[in-house]
Amino acid sequence: MREIGRLVLQFQENVLSCIEDCFQSKNRDLLIKSVKEVTGFNSGTDEYKIPSLALKIGHINLTTI
Repeated sequence: MREIGRLVLQFQENVLSCIEDCFQSKNRDLLIKSVKEVTGFNSGTDEYKIPSLALKIGHINLTTI
């Protein structure tokens, strides 16, 4: 639940109003950007600051939300 909360807070910073907006196909790029921001992705080294959070977010079952 904490992982989803972090992601929702990041979405709100990226101008999306609700979690349903985040998972629409037209917002796919913003979803990826938000996940990278919340997990501390460094594009120069291709490493995450919090790799375990990236894995947990990747395993979220969206049908249960």
